Amino acid sequence: MSYIAKDNPFMKIFYPYSESIISNYVAEDIATSINDFFSIDEEEITRHMVNELGNTLNIYASKLKNDRIQAITLKIDAPDDDYFIPSVVLASAYDNFTIKKTYSLPNHSLLPETNNLYHELSLGKCIFSQFGGCDIDILSDILFNVISLSNSDTSGIFKQIQKLVIIKILELLYNTCAAIVKDHRFRELPKNMPFAFFAHLDDSEYVMLITID
Repeated sequence: MSYIAKDNPFMKIFYPYSESIISNYVAEDIATSINDFFSIDEEEITRHMVNELGNTLNIYASKLKNDRIQAITLKIDAPDDDYFIPSVVLASAYDNFTIKKTYSLPNHSLLPETNNLYHELSLGKCIFSQFGGCDIDILSDILFNVISLSNSDTSGIFKQIQKLVIIKILELLYNTCAAIVKDHRFRELPKNMPFAFFAHLDDSEYVMLITID
């Protein structure tokens, strides 16, 4: 089973953005850090994320009483807001959701422009709050490498690579959710339809990942 979704919209964003950074920053150490992205084993990382998120769904199913879940939000989080180096994805579950607004140009500076994948949501009852999720430490390491480079912060390259990391995380989360909806742990989860997975950074601007009617 392949864990790489062929229709992943974030894959189409990642490569042009990474190439634009390399073309503007010819320093070898910067290019090496960016090229680290191309050597990671995305199949293995996604398999690990599917397993961790699947375990979260198992826990949800075991603790649910009369509630049913209609949306799971995945927060890309970091322990230190000063540098915002994401290391974990935190999952929350809601009994319903309503899309109030759809748009392409995000307000958050670390999010990429996409085609109508951003949503302002009205979320229902929170059944599980930041309970479960998955680790993304391997991508954090790339950002730590950039911080160690001379003038990485003042040159503005760090913020650009932060954005590149976010795009890669969204790409991996899309692959993860596309795989998890085919998993028996998702099928066994008490849920309402249509069901959706969303990603976000700040509890206000939600990226649509996968929907199931």
